[in-house]
Amino acid sequence: MAKLEQALRLIDDPQVHLADGMYSFCFLLKFGFDGQPSAAALIEAMLQQPRYHDMFITTWTGPQEGVHGPYRLEALTVQGFRACSAAEALHVLHDWPTAPDINPLRIPEMLLSHEIARAWLSPLILGADELYRLVVPREGNEHACGWISGFGFGFHEFIAINRRDNVLVAIIATDD
Repeated sequence: MAKLEQALRLIDDPQVHLADGMYSFCFLLKFGFDGQPSAAALIEAMLQQPRYHDMFITTWTGPQEGVHGPYRLEALTVQGFRACSAAEALHVLHDWPTAPDINPLRIPEMLLSHEIARAWLSPLILGADELYRLVVPREGNEHACGWISGFGFGFHEFIAINRRDNVLVAIIATDD
């Protein structure tokens, strides 16, 4: 695994704020890889990557040991990701966080920035050969400050694997 972990290298980690003052974000952790390792091997390597160890509630300054979003890192395994369809991923990411039950005021700035996020995320989802969704329950798996991540609109994570370009992208949609 150490060899694959080294081969899984961070390419980019952009962030989109969904509205001023709303504290909602989409993060992309974009990793490159060599060869054609299995999805399980890629996800395992990603779980070991220092950039993945982040609560996503402050500016990145370095790995935050033992955490990922609201989760204790030890609670996340390859089995915590299940294959999903592009339709499922797009539905969750396109509706988050503009659904009337989540954003009842339909804040215009949030809706506009969400359209930008849709345009940014859709090609990643549609261009993926394999998609996985994090399905680990938060209850019993949160770290001490885990309640901060996604307390308003939820914490959503998808893995998009594009084998033509040898890229794995962790798509993380959350708020704090």
